[in-house]
Amino acid sequence: MKNKMKSMKKGLLGIACALCLTTPNTSFAHLMAAQHGTLSFIGTNVYIALSLPMSAFKGVDDNDDKHVTIQEFNNHRDLISETIKQNVYLMEDSHKFVIDGLLLEPTTGHEAANNYRHTAGESIEQVTIMGRYALTSNSAKVDFNIALFSDDMTSQNYDFVATDKNKKLTHEFEVMPSKPSISVFN
Repeated sequence: MKNKMKSMKKGLLGIACALCLTTPNTSFAHLMAAQHGTLSFIGTNVYIALSLPMSAFKGVDDNDDKHVTIQEFNNHRDLISETIKQNVYLMEDSHKFVIDGLLLEPTTGHEAANNYRHTAGESIEQVTIMGRYALTSNSAKVDFNIALFSDDMTSQNYDFVATDKNKKLTHEFEVMPSKPSISVFN
């Protein structure tokens, strides 16, 4: 029974990911407000959706014009992914969990969000990420950590909602440079 449930969950994640990959970029522009995120606990899996400011990523603005284009984003996609995996994570006891199946979707400003494709000169403002953490147990003690903040003071705080429907728990919290780690549901 447990194996069947695991297979169903993985299948549902695969379907959700496929839908996200085939949906036009405009859906992501309105999927998550800037610097907002969700953590959904389902058994030992934790699913994350989060909008990160592009200004939090160093070394991706090749011409130093303070605007990251889609070409620059794509040139540095691996660096962006690794930066996220290193800096947006869960801790259970002393074990660090990184995101599995990380999906990245760059989003431009609100005016450009009406287009289905990014044009070469558009500036990427946010990166919407989605993925999954695979915990080793259904522990009550999990810490969420972010060490990825913009230098822009208006883009430093992240508002989160964490839910565990099985345990009927909801927790709203804020992560900021002065408080980059928080215990979820404790």
